[in-house]
Amino acid sequence: MESQRFDLRFAVLRHEGVGEGHFDIMFQTTPGSKLATWRSAQWPLSNGTIVEPVPDHRAEYLEYEGEVSRGRGFVKRVTAGRHLVREDRVDRLVVELEDGQVLSLWRSGQRKAQVTREL
Repeated sequence: MESQRFDLRFAVLRHEGVGEGHFDIMFQTTPGSKLATWRSAQWPLSNGTIVEPVPDHRAEYLEYEGEVSRGRGFVKRVTAGRHLVREDRVDRLVVELEDGQVLSLWRSGQRKAQVTREL
């Protein structure tokens, strides 16, 4: 059986200073891609956590910490790592993190995330 490769990157940033503080959860979907992004009031995610898709972010946010342009607050990295995409559809993204956690995130509306751990 061929081993799976965790070649894609993700980052979770704490975003403060504009509206309610929240976490931006961002994933590459292909090498060098913009980051598919969701907003959540909590991190880490647990099964049933409400997440909201927001527009894709620039890949620079994988490394960036600091002030966000046009007075939109500031961000600080909470965690980052590698993942693989299990499913990339118009309606949802399913990723597996290196630690075995699987996240299923809907791409429209405020919806509950599905979080499982592979055994």
